[in-house]
Amino acid sequence: MEILRRGGITLVRVTGADLADPVSLHKRFEEAVILEGDRKVMVDLAGIEYMNSTQIGAVVGLHVLAYENLAVVKFVGLRGRVAVLFKLVGLDTLLDMHYARAAGALESFGDYNPEDWAGLTEGGERPDDELSPG
Repeated sequence: MEILRRGGITLVRVTGADLADPVSLHKRFEEAVILEGDRKVMVDLAGIEYMNSTQIGAVVGLHVLAYENLAVVKFVGLRGRVAVLFKLVGLDTLLDMHYARAAGALESFGDYNPEDWAGLTEGGERPDDELSPG
């Protein structure tokens, strides 16, 4: 799990290995994000190409953990099979999903400065570009 903070918004990059151990992921997310007082969080799932039921549960658990702590969490970077899977199981109606684009998620938080995010997304791309190629 990688964490970047800029302008009151926190970006959390999650890997498949992170999602494979939901208990550890939720503990690290709570310690590194929630207990730090972060209330505007983007979870980047761009590095995930496949999810099983445990990993889907881990994503829902992040949503619940944020909700219980009065944080707003938005999921970005969903693409391909994972995006289709989330739609099939109805998670697109539960979670605030912005698929492959980060700009929509950043803008939906309200005031933010795009310059704060310059070079911090994967590949040095700006937030109005995709978080991940593909």
